[in-house]
Amino acid sequence: MAEPSIDIDQVVRQVLAEMRPAPEGATGTLRAPSAEVPSAEVPSAKVPSAEGSHADELVVSARVVTMAELGRRIEGVRRVVVPTQAVLTPSVRDELRRRNIALVYGQPRPAPSGGSARLVLMTVGKSFDPAGLVTALRKEGIEVDLRRSDCLFASSDEVAREVAGGRAVAVMLTCEPAIALCVANRLPGVRAVLATDATETAAAAAAVGANLLVAAPRARTFFQLKHLVREFSRGGVRECPELLRERLA
Repeated sequence: MAEPSIDIDQVVRQVLAEMRPAPEGATGTLRAPSAEVPSAEVPSAKVPSAEGSHADELVVSARVVTMAELGRRIEGVRRVVVPTQAVLTPSVRDELRRRNIALVYGQPRPAPSGGSARLVLMTVGKSFDPAGLVTALRKEGIEVDLRRSDCLFASSDEVAREVAGGRAVAVMLTCEPAIALCVANRLPGVRAVLATDATETAAAAAAVGANLLVAAPRARTFFQLKHLVREFSRGGVRECPELLRERLA
C-alpha cells in the first residue's frame, strides 16, 4: 500500500527543525527547504536493478530517505540508488539537485552474506509466542537471532551489547513498551524508537538512526507486526546522524 509522502515529510521536518543548531545558511546538510522541490528537478532514472555499484554510487536500502539517513556518505558520489517505492524528503531532493547527483530508482541489492546486519529479536515475558513471526521473517530471507528473557532490565542490557557494535539491529517485543523504551535509551549506544504505524515508525527510525525497535505485540495484528519488524530490519544498521552523535552515539 502506498504511503503518503506528505505525512513522512511533515514528521521528519518537525523532528529535524527542533534539532537544528545553526541559522539558515550555515554549513550542514540537515537544512529543510520551505517547499518540496519537484522530482523533475533531480536528475533521475529508473533501472531494473541496483546491482553493480561503483565507488561513485551510493545504494540506499531505506524506504524513507532523509538527510539524516544519507549523512556524509553522500560526499563524492555521482548518483544515489534508492528502492523503487522509496519516499524522499524535500531536503534530500534539494541537496541532490544542488550537488547535481543523479537519483536512480531500482531494486535494492541483496546484502552480501557474512557482512549484513542480523536481527536480534528479543521477547520479554511469556505472553507472546514469537515462533510464527520468526518463521515468517526467515522465509523472507531475514536472519533472525531469537532471544527470550523474563527480565526487562536484563533483556535491555543484552540488546544494548548486540547493537552497540553496529553489526546488528534489534526488536524488543514487550507488554511494557513505554518502560522498555525509557530503559533502553538510557544505555550507551542504543537509539530506540517505539513501533507505531509504518509511516511514523520509518520516519522516526531514519531521524535518529535507530538500532532498536520496541513494540507491543498484542497491540497490533500479526500482519502489522510482521510488516513493522520486516521494514525496520531491512533498513539495516543506521548511522547516528552527525547532529545527534554527541548526545546519542
